[in-house]
Amino acid sequence: MTVVLEADQDMTLLLVAVTVITATSLGALIGGFLTTRLLGSYTNPKTIYLCLVLYLILTLAALPLSFLPSSLKYLFIGLVWIIMFCHGFMEPILTGILLNSVDAPYRATASSLLIFLVMSLGFLPAPYVYGLLMDVTGEGSEVNRSPWGMRGVTSYTLLGVLTLVVASVA
Repeated sequence: MTVVLEADQDMTLLLVAVTVITATSLGALIGGFLTTRLLGSYTNPKTIYLCLVLYLILTLAALPLSFLPSSLKYLFIGLVWIIMFCHGFMEPILTGILLNSVDAPYRATASSLLIFLVMSLGFLPAPYVYGLLMDVTGEGSEVNRSPWGMRGVTSYTLLGVLTLVVASVA
């Protein structure tokens, strides 16, 4: 926000802190409440459809991020709030679904493998993909900002939509 959207550093720090704390916490609380009250638990087969809807919302919030002009700083942080809310909503549910599909003696191993895969397939490649796209397009190398790098990282959410569609059909 400070480099690309030219936002004040103190304002950015405050907005990001409030967003990280409130969005993920409220997402997890509301996701757990709705899943328990409306569907009984995350073991209900309809839960995957709820996660698919939330992931579609997350994707719709992520895709326009790199197209926003610097005058729309608050829209940017609002979209980031929606992304983090949806992530906080879905992560415990999807983790429960995955771990419930494994026999009890193997759940600790499955949990470790799940966290490893999330980190290595999601979080780890993001800075590399951003830098690679910045190098390939030749944009932003002097100022460390690239709209195409951000577009590559945010469009990665489409893979999540695809996998949830496959999971909900299967």
